[in-house]
Amino acid sequence: MDDQTNDPLVPRKEFCALAGIGVKSLQRIELRGDGPPRVELMPGFIRYRRRDINEWIAARTKTGARPAGRTPVRAIEAARRRQA
Repeated sequence: MDDQTNDPLVPRKEFCALAGIGVKSLQRIELRGDGPPRVELMPGFIRYRRRDINEWIAARTKTGARPAGRTPVRAIEAARRRQA
């Protein structure tokens, strides 16, 4: 039996919870064509294979220091305001 037939299909909300992103973020990712492969069972009824989600997340896992010039300025400023 094909491995894909045993791989559970996950709805968008569950995908977002697994990836730690919001639904709007997922929509932007899909518009860019950067998301995992999706299964459209019928118009507007979209699911994702759990294995594809895990592979998509793993492909985006980065280690090491953040590149120079890419400091999260807004987050730092917000933290400073909270401390004041």
